[in-house]
Amino acid sequence: MSDLKTRYFKRLIDKSILLHIFNTYEKANWIIFSDAFPQLLLYEYNKFNRLNDYSILEENQTSEFIIREWEIYHRN
Repeated sequence: MSDLKTRYFKRLIDKSILLHIFNTYEKANWIIFSDAFPQLLLYEYNKFNRLNDYSILEENQTSEFIIREWEIYHRN
């Protein structure tokens, strides 16, 4: 996102389009963060308490694929 602030992009792309691109990237980052952050909190909680409980991920609408990946990661 910081690349959009460089002089090269500022010369090549209109300011309103740059703002639109920036906002698009910002929304994508927020979506990724809002999905990953609860998983990482749960991972830290499980690690601290020596648990292997990822059942709460289902309640947070985490995909089955990701839940399986967490379980594989924990086993290995």
